[in-house]
Amino acid sequence: MPSLNCNIGKSTAILIIYHATIILLLAPLLTRISRSFSPQRTSHLIFASLALISLASTWSNMYRYFAWSYTQSGARSVEEWLSRTRLFMEAWGVVSVGREGYWWTAQVCGICAGVLTPLFFVEGRRRGISGLWRYMALAQLVAISFATSLFFLTVVTTTPLARPLSRPSLQILTPCVLVSLATVPFLDPTKPTFLSLLLAMHALLFPPLFHHVPKKSKSDDDVKISHQATIEEETPVLHFVYVVIAYVSCASYIWYTYRYAWNHPAGILGGVKALVGHMFTHPARASIGWDLVCVSAALLVWFVITAEGGRRVHGLWTGVVGMVLVGPAGQSALELATREAPKDDTP
Repeated sequence: MPSLNCNIGKSTAILIIYHATIILLLAPLLTRISRSFSPQRTSHLIFASLALISLASTWSNMYRYFAWSYTQSGARSVEEWLSRTRLFMEAWGVVSVGREGYWWTAQVCGICAGVLTPLFFVEGRRRGISGLWRYMALAQLVAISFATSLFFLTVVTTTPLARPLSRPSLQILTPCVLVSLATVPFLDPTKPTFLSLLLAMHALLFPPLFHHVPKKSKSDDDVKISHQATIEEETPVLHFVYVVIAYVSCASYIWYTYRYAWNHPAGILGGVKALVGHMFTHPARASIGWDLVCVSAALLVWFVITAEGGRRVHGLWTGVVGMVLVGPAGQSALELATREAPKDDTP
C-alpha cells in the first residue's frame, strides 16, 4: 500500500467533518440512553450488543474498503485520493453492480424506506422520543442496523406515553414512505438518474421524523396505557400503511429473488450460493451485506421480545421463515400490519 500522507485539504476536511457529524448525532442519544440503561435488564444488554456488533461488522469492512480504494487510486496522500475519487458513487457502484449486487441493494433500501421510517415514527411517538431524525441520519451515515439497534435500545429504556399519534404527521408519513419505496426499483448505478433518485429516496424519509414531540408532563408519568391504546385514533390508517408497505415489499422481494436467484443459470441452489457469496467478494459489499444481516436480526429480536404472552417462540420461527420467504422488509411490514390491525370490540 502507498505511504499515507495526511495533508489536510478541502476533501480531507470533508471526511473529518463526516466523522465529526456522526459523533455529534450520537452524543445526545447515548446520553439519553445512559440515564436509564441497566446491565441487569436483558433487553438493554441485547440491543446494546447488537448495536456494537452492527457497528463492528459494517465499519470494519468500510475501512477495508477505504484502504482498497486508496490503493487502487495510486494516490500519494489522503487529500489526493479523496480529490480524485468520488468515494460515495464508487462505493454504491461496487455494491450495486451486477444481478446479485442489485439484489442486496434493493433489500437494504427496502428496509430503510419501508420499515424503519414508520417504525421510528410510531414507536417514537408512543414514548415521546425527541430527535427521531437523528436515528435516520445515523442509518444513512453509519449503518441502518446500528441505528435500528440504537433506536430499540432507546425504546426499551423509555416509558410509553398516554398520548395518541398526531394525525397531520401521519398524513406526512404515508406519502413520504410510499414515494420513497417507489424509487427503489429504479436505482440503477449505470444510469445518470441514479444519484438523484438515491438522494430523493433518502431525503423523503426525514420529514415525518422532524415532527415536534411534546415533552413529558406529569400526567404522562402517572398514566400507564397499553401498547395498542396509545395510537387508538390512528390504528385504521396506520394498519393500511403497513399493509401497503407489506404488499410492495413482499412483491418486490419475490420478484428480485426470482429474477436474480431462482432464475439463475446454475439453478436455484446456484443462485442462492451466488447471492450469499457476493457479499464476500469485496469489502464494500461485505459492509452492506452485514448491514442487512444485522438489521434483520435486530428486527427479529424486537418482534420476539415485544410479542404478547407465550407467542415468543411462535414469533421467532415465523419471523425466520418469513424473512427467508418474503424478505426482511416484507416480513417486518407484515408483522407490524398484524400488530396494528384494528381490534374488534364487539362482544
